[in-house]
Amino acid sequence: MVAHKIKPVGDDATVIYLDESYRRDAFVQLVGEVSATVAKGRSNVILNMKALPGITSEGIGLLVLVNDKCREGGGKLVLCEVSQRVEHVIKLAGLTRFFETLKTEEESIKLMQKPEPAPAPAPAEEKPAAAAASPAEVKVEEPGKELTEEEKLRLVIANTVKSRAHQRLIESFESRSFKTASLDDIAETIGSDREQALAAAQHLVERNVMTTDDNEIFTFAPSGAAKDELETFRKAWGTPRFRTRIMAWLYSEEKKPR
Repeated sequence: MVAHKIKPVGDDATVIYLDESYRRDAFVQLVGEVSATVAKGRSNVILNMKALPGITSEGIGLLVLVNDKCREGGGKLVLCEVSQRVEHVIKLAGLTRFFETLKTEEESIKLMQKPEPAPAPAPAEEKPAAAAASPAEVKVEEPGKELTEEEKLRLVIANTVKSRAHQRLIESFESRSFKTASLDDIAETIGSDREQALAAAQHLVERNVMTTDDNEIFTFAPSGAAKDELETFRKAWGTPRFRTRIMAWLYSEEKKPR
């Protein structure tokens, strides 16, 4: 486990220092620790990233969740001393305006101590990022109106590719020449137990992505609308900007009560 260096600031703020040890597990742990910090009334979080040399798109997706946790507690997330490499990944993800970034820790602390102004509406191009944790909230205001690619993708995630387990399972089958696998094979592929694997596989059967006769052997056989859904997902997954948002959406969907 990663031991985060943490410094309380004032009554409701906390500085957390990230370093070169940060990989996926560390960011997952960070989400949990920020949740605990927010629960204690310290909902303003400053992430000092001076010692973090780089970050993956998955790490950016998890930072979106950290931001959500702060907002849920009535606070905010601020990034400071961000390296050029990390800034570049944030820019590629299209989330530059989504994250509040300052040059120094001192500036960040002063910002936290100022009264919070009334929030301004997000720029139109940033709305998808700000809504990164709410894929199921897309609405079609006009029944005959054509959905945008963003709206189609959010619906696919809300209804079909509902978790990282679903994504890994679909990706695994799409990379194989042999499209049939046992439940045990599926569990190993997505890194879960049989119960979790069965739940994911059965859901994909309901969505016409897979077929089965006995809930022990499954065949990847998308049909009907499922083919279009997977094509929408596949194209977005291959785009760095959308890939980051997708990962944030998937983490968010997994945390929703079933």
